[in-house]
Amino acid sequence: MVEPTMVSKLAVNGPGLLDLCIQTVLLFLCFVSVGLRLWSRKLQRKELQLNDWLIVAAMTLMVGRYMVEMIVIIKCGLGLHMTDIMATVGPLGAPKILMQFAQLAYTDDLFWVTIVALVKISILHLYIQVFRQPLFVKFAWGAIGLCIIVWIAGFLARALLCIPVDKNWIPTINGTCGSTQQMYSGIASTDLVVDVIVIVFPMPILWNLQMKMAKKIALTFIFALGFVIIAITCVRIKFMLNLSNEDVTHSFSNIALFSALVPLLGIINACLPVMPPAFKKVFRSTMFSTHKGVDHSGSSGNQPYFKKQKLEKSGIPSHGPPFERLDDPDLPLVDMVNKGPSAQSNDIRVTTDWEIRSQRDPELGGFRR
Repeated sequence: MVEPTMVSKLAVNGPGLLDLCIQTVLLFLCFVSVGLRLWSRKLQRKELQLNDWLIVAAMTLMVGRYMVEMIVIIKCGLGLHMTDIMATVGPLGAPKILMQFAQLAYTDDLFWVTIVALVKISILHLYIQVFRQPLFVKFAWGAIGLCIIVWIAGFLARALLCIPVDKNWIPTINGTCGSTQQMYSGIASTDLVVDVIVIVFPMPILWNLQMKMAKKIALTFIFALGFVIIAITCVRIKFMLNLSNEDVTHSFSNIALFSALVPLLGIINACLPVMPPAFKKVFRSTMFSTHKGVDHSGSSGNQPYFKKQKLEKSGIPSHGPPFERLDDPDLPLVDMVNKGPSAQSNDIRVTTDWEIRSQRDPELGGFRR
């Protein structure tokens, strides 16, 4: 006997098709983001850190979740009304569709709580590697511990919602089940709190760092994507509170779409701070860089006109490669000030001295550096 399926209704399943298209595009962007992240590490000649491996693990699980989501939409009709499913597969086929739907949704949820936990822990570990202030590091490790606790609680809440587990998709067997609506709302609410901690906490420290304003603004836009994820989580909670068990395949479609956006955008957001070396290599962009129009090809064609004029008037030929500004250190400089009673005599100052020498070249009739 052929198992019932909703493949024939895919063309008219608007919510399901929208879900598939959005997830497919974002999954592709996730692959690009992770690839640029790993390439950036290679360009910096750095070994992969724990935060990189966590993102790779999250990406791997995200692919598995995407495949489950495709099956739910194509085979089980996620996005269609129950009346459409009944009309397509009949009263005998509908219970089998609903059982498969519940099994896949169960797997999908366990993927979700694990992926978002990996992404948050990766971001927090990256904070620890970048921001070295002792108080910040302690807080970040505490936030990582909170993420692990929330992940364990959410995983167990979903895994043990029904006892025995089979009662999730066979409601007629003996056992007990908790409220699906309360479970989803609880997980989403705690996830929202952790999101706020992860995104908002580093903002004051970021703006107090000694770095160029353009770089600060660029990093702020990166964090702004985190606020978009927070807004999406709020919308998820709204749909979860309105979840209808009578028309679950349709009412769950909105939850499924917004739930998919959270880990997908989270992976992209976690990769953005690490990607500038790859961006500079591909686009020659100075948005994340401190270079000032350096021409690495050795040509002076990009040297500003007024600089050429000043050199020529001073008798120094303007040909030859321009001076290059050295890169800023990987970690931005921070003020280190002793605020004790003898602060004026014990301040720590970091200075850099440059010495430029030139002499006349008798063969060229000019100066050489």
